[in-house]
Amino acid sequence: MPPALENELKDLLSRAGQQREVLLDSGAGMVRIDLKADNVALWSNTLTDVGADTNLLLACESSTGELSSTRLTWVVGAAIRPAVIEDSSHAQKLLQSLGASSAQTALVAQQCPGLGEAVTWALWLDRHGWLSASPVPRSGELTWLMPAQP
Repeated sequence: MPPALENELKDLLSRAGQQREVLLDSGAGMVRIDLKADNVALWSNTLTDVGADTNLLLACESSTGELSSTRLTWVVGAAIRPAVIEDSSHAQKLLQSLGASSAQTALVAQQCPGLGEAVTWALWLDRHGWLSASPVPRSGELTWLMPAQP
């Protein structure tokens, strides 16, 4: 991972504070960037089980059919769908087609370093309609985001 990108993620973690969350108001729905160590670790484990090309994990209502035929939902009970996107603008279009607002997706594109590039991101809509995102490290990456080992 390029050092500049890792520094952007460290800056994001610094902004998140003790709660390890960044909350942003898009004007058309909230955006939450979730950097909680346990959640990042769970997403990282999920990434291990899907294709190596995956750079987006999506919590969806359905695990079957075309991705465009489902909607984003909250994580509990969701079908986690892997995707490959070309860049952040492609991510925006995909997320909008899955039920996120254009304002939320624009904020995600601005605030999630490496989206569609060198960092895999997990995204879901919670029960309140907030678009949530977590970076998903591959094995050996971003170890400072992961929970401390006993």
